[in-house]
Amino acid sequence: MHAANTQRTMKPGGLLLIKTTFLISFVSASNFWCYNCSSAQSGCGPPLDIRTQHWRYCSGVPVYEQMCVKIIEKVNDQITITRGCLSDLLLTTQIRLDVPRVRRHGYCLYSVSNQRYLQQHLRGPELALWAMGVLRPETEMYKLYCFCDDWPGCNPTSTPYLSLLLLIITAVLPLGPFPSL
Repeated sequence: MHAANTQRTMKPGGLLLIKTTFLISFVSASNFWCYNCSSAQSGCGPPLDIRTQHWRYCSGVPVYEQMCVKIIEKVNDQITITRGCLSDLLLTTQIRLDVPRVRRHGYCLYSVSNQRYLQQHLRGPELALWAMGVLRPETEMYKLYCFCDDWPGCNPTSTPYLSLLLLIITAVLPLGPFPSL
């Protein structure tokens, strides 16, 4: 046999199928990756250090809306930030009972217990400003849940561009046959 006859090449349609499968699998799984840490850990405080904190796969209970969550809790003078997946956080009873019922991308809402407190003690425009997250006095204790689902790892303070990079790499791969092995 000649060496020319033993070369294997892939048809352009096969490579296109592989690229499409890769792209679809990444896009469908992209909402299931979030930062998962607490501000007690180095690099997870208000300025998130993406060199020490990495995305983690959300493996908790399946929920209709898979989202990343950032919980900002203020007790006395200490602010604690917890980042994680909604599905993983819902496994904890304390969080499951306290997480706001309205969960939408870009919303930062107070915990259920904090909302009850506000409704009992505030009225009118002041209550509306509190409920929307506009007012946060320095002396009060609160727990704020921020939700996002527009890109993997969307619960930091900085924006990762991995999905855009993978989309570009997938788009520029040649459609021609693979080189000989």
